[in-house]
Amino acid sequence: MQPEVKLEEDAIADGFLNGRLSVLQPVRDVRAGIDPIFLAASIEAKNGERVLDVGAGVGVASLCLGQRLDVGVWGLEIHPWLADLFSRNIKNNNFSGRIHAVEGDLFAPIKHLEALGLKQNGFDHIFTNPPFYTGFDATPPSEGLRTLAHINNAGLDRWLGRCCGFLRSGGSLSVIYPASALGELLPAASKRLGGICLYFLWSGKSQPASRVLLRGTLGSKAPLHVLPGMTVHHPDGSYSSAAQAVLRDGTGIAMN
Repeated sequence: MQPEVKLEEDAIADGFLNGRLSVLQPVRDVRAGIDPIFLAASIEAKNGERVLDVGAGVGVASLCLGQRLDVGVWGLEIHPWLADLFSRNIKNNNFSGRIHAVEGDLFAPIKHLEALGLKQNGFDHIFTNPPFYTGFDATPPSEGLRTLAHINNAGLDRWLGRCCGFLRSGGSLSVIYPASALGELLPAASKRLGGICLYFLWSGKSQPASRVLLRGTLGSKAPLHVLPGMTVHHPDGSYSSAAQAVLRDGTGIAMN
């Protein structure tokens, strides 16, 4: 049985994309930041294509993508309450029939996931914001939802491997990940994908990159391509004009 959602106590509606989206998310533990917005902005897809969001949470990335592109989106989320909030967000933002919340475990048996509508080799594009601790190399940030969002005991290699199983030949996989963990991300992606593009999100001018966007193509033999990336913040902490175009206006990021 799914836990009861007490909207007044446990969830609050926040605005995204300058108020064009109203998204219910937990008051405590896990709250969407800017990562899912940048991830959604990096997706390039044609009208009518099928896209899978793995680890969708309450659906911020899926909803941002649906706001920009006319595609079908399926969002896989393991936690029943977050999946329920995702379903509510789809309805509240008028995306019923085009965006679909799927409650399930990425590592469940394939037959179970296929019964939920997630067919092997059935998607043109997949995007994911994987948990970035293994559970062995870091102390969990807290118990409950926040731990679920950050701890991946299966490891990144297995996570990306499962994701690629749902991707058609010639389809793309997009990932946002801590830039400091590129040494883990790039080998896991390179063993399955070609034509990899890296796009760094720099914290500020002359500051280290905080995140990296990676996109690769299943079956491609093209070489690695490193893009200039984006400076996210001015020295005073405000967002750069390029970042505002993504976060407020919903502009896409050219990953080529």
